[in-house]
Amino acid sequence: MRISFNRIVASICTGAVIGQFIGFWISVVFSALNGAAQWIPSTPGFVARFGQFPAVVLSACIWSAIGVMFSLTAELVYNHEPWGIWQKMGVYYVVTLLLFTPLASVAGWFPLNPLNFLGFAIIFTVLFAIIGAINMLMARRKVDDLNQHLNRNR
Repeated sequence: MRISFNRIVASICTGAVIGQFIGFWISVVFSALNGAAQWIPSTPGFVARFGQFPAVVLSACIWSAIGVMFSLTAELVYNHEPWGIWQKMGVYYVVTLLLFTPLASVAGWFPLNPLNFLGFAIIFTVLFAIIGAINMLMARRKVDDLNQHLNRNR
């Protein structure tokens, strides 16, 4: 399936907005959990390195980039019709892990070294599996509901 330019632009815009929303609220939660007297957009080291206002701007750009990366990758991978769902999930997992890791490191969430990467990859994999399982269960339920509806109308 050929993906239109409009769908790609829509995916980029949607991803940027969702990335901003999720990034902001995650930073609010982590600020509260760390007992910060004021909101900080990233780790204290990140803010100290760049200063408060530049750290906010850089964090916002990184959050947008993360959202765009997830959204655009999903648009491109899940609309590749010849692949089955498991192949799509595998490709999506590998691509997002490889693209998300440097963005998370630049954001100051963890230093990029083998041990920290391993920990990050494990957390990413567990979250990916949980979200994937929930999505598969929801899709299965939708198919079951549609089948019941079709069987009733026969």
